[in-house]
Amino acid sequence: MSVEKNVRGLVRFVCNLDPTAKQVCLVGTFNGWDPESRRMAKGRDGVFRALVNLVPGRYEYKFVIDGFWCYDPTAENQTINEYGTLNSVVKVEERHVAALEDVATFLPGAERASPQARAEVLAVRSRSHTDARGELSRVASALV
Repeated sequence: MSVEKNVRGLVRFVCNLDPTAKQVCLVGTFNGWDPESRRMAKGRDGVFRALVNLVPGRYEYKFVIDGFWCYDPTAENQTINEYGTLNSVVKVEERHVAALEDVATFLPGAERASPQARAEVLAVRSRSHTDARGELSRVASALV
């Protein structure tokens, strides 16, 4: 499966469609289909990954592999877009503010986070959902 999600809104997109790819970007309704807004990170295993914090809802997406737009053939759902090609679909269910355990599940190296980073994540848990969303993304990015 190329999309891993939890009920807390953290979604990891995984693209292993082309092991020779130099660059893969994630595009979709969550970023205005802008190929420059979300470049995926290539792991040592040659697989591209991107962690996205999404509010509950239905999102359409594609991968842009070295400039070529590709739907995700392993996605749970597909839909035909206005151009007659396929978009992949991911649905995010209702969520709560993510805890450190959730971040550690989705971010490589998060288990090695400093005590200060752990304290920041725990502090974020105590804030309202709206205030915490942006700050949690910032803290999670610092853990990578």
